[in-house]
Amino acid sequence: MSKLLYGGWLHLLLLFITYLATINENPDLKNLGSMIMIIGCILVSILAHLAKIESMLSYKHYENIFNGDSREENEDEESSK
Repeated sequence: MSKLLYGGWLHLLLLFITYLATINENPDLKNLGSMIMIIGCILVSILAHLAKIESMLSYKHYENIFNGDSREENEDEESSK
């Protein structure tokens, strides 16, 4: 998950640097740079939400596995008594 988030922020930083370079070289392309930045921000936010959802799902999956195993062991111990 963290690699995905760091990759997203790195991508946003590169887009920002490209935006600044575009404005300095050719002020007429300011609207294009703004559009690239907006699209980049949207992509980074989508990636961040997907990573958060993935981590929540995997945590619940492993939590269910561990809880399920311990419940089965407890039931086996109680039934053997």
